[in-house]
Amino acid sequence: MNYLEIVLQGYFNENNRECLEDYFCGEFKKAEKEKFCSADLFFGGCMKIIDILNNNFQEQIFEQQHQLNQYLISAGANKNEVFVKDFKEQIEFQKLNGNTNLRLKNGTIIHLKKDEIMFIETAISGANSLLKILPPPLPENNYTNKIWFKVGLLFATGEMQKLLKEPKANPTNIAEKLNNKGYNKYILATSQNYKETNTDKNIYAHSDKLQKIYTHCKENNISMVEDFLKHIKSIEI
Repeated sequence: MNYLEIVLQGYFNENNRECLEDYFCGEFKKAEKEKFCSADLFFGGCMKIIDILNNNFQEQIFEQQHQLNQYLISAGANKNEVFVKDFKEQIEFQKLNGNTNLRLKNGTIIHLKKDEIMFIETAISGANSLLKILPPPLPENNYTNKIWFKVGLLFATGEMQKLLKEPKANPTNIAEKLNNKGYNKYILATSQNYKETNTDKNIYAHSDKLQKIYTHCKENNISMVEDFLKHIKSIEI
């Protein structure tokens, strides 16, 4: 999930910015429905972007302070007091009114002031808090709340394959990361495509379950990865 894109689209789209807290609530509900993403995972990902922006901002402050220190060392007793005073004022101004300059992969540079970063952070926190006090949504139907369906959908979208490729990843810590230890055996059996033992937990071994996941993805315009589709091709849809 591209959390940077979610955060930037929220702020730089004028319509979203006017109701930024509602925007993040909506984006979470979309992620929850399509990718079964938990609130902790979604809002934690958004807050990591805020950390990146804040760190970028602080690095610019430190760089300016470093430049001033280098000048003071090299100038010694001959330092220009007026220059030093102006430089310090620039640093203080940067702390309050300066921009963070974040270069994206496509070369675009994003400029955000400190108060703008704080505004986004407040909206993310507010959306997270709001969702915690709202009543849980009613289930869409019986099977979409089953563990096999939630884990199977993650395999269908490729999110599970990405998690399995992370350093030191295993079914146990992935299940913990997704806030449901019950996912463990389903992740293990499906990723290993068990055909003799624990086949009840192997989603790929059940054509009816694959059909339900496939149909859900088609009806909701959810992209499926080839790794999942190769199992679909072996059954009749």
